[in-house]
Amino acid sequence: MKAFSSRLYSVYDDDGFFGKIGAQTQFGEIPWATTGTAGTVGYSTNGKRSLLRVNNQPFLPTFAYDSTGKNYTQSGFNGVVVKLRYPSAIPTAGNIGAYYQTFIGRLVLQVQSVDTGILSNTILLDLQTPPEIIDETGIAGYLRPDTINGRLNTNRLGGAPILPINVNTSRY
Repeated sequence: MKAFSSRLYSVYDDDGFFGKIGAQTQFGEIPWATTGTAGTVGYSTNGKRSLLRVNNQPFLPTFAYDSTGKNYTQSGFNGVVVKLRYPSAIPTAGNIGAYYQTFIGRLVLQVQSVDTGILSNTILLDLQTPPEIIDETGIAGYLRPDTINGRLNTNRLGGAPILPINVNTSRY
């Protein structure tokens, strides 16, 4: 496992389009919601994800550990990552409601001859780094609320602005 095959995202709880604590639903804002128990596989939430960066660089783990406590550089590492170690404490802020982790691992291949039973050398493949997920209201391609004026439909599909003369005109 290389450090770059993992991405850590902050999930913000203050965006009316993706999920907001104290949302004003009468203005079309979406309330912050969670399901499941935090820290488990079944936990999910809404909110705007943003790649966690420190000094404008992705915040990447330095080591991955298996259930026996061995890191990926030690012999006997079983490949089942249960813990990641980062170079410093994960940054926190009052508007971060959760964290979202993407993780890509490795494949180990070995071929065995059917006739002789001889095994090939082990081939280790690192999977491609996951692409960055971008939750951006300006390019999301969905109907979104105008958070300044509290009106729907002032920002249309694709995030293209509407001409100013149409903003105050009823659409429906």
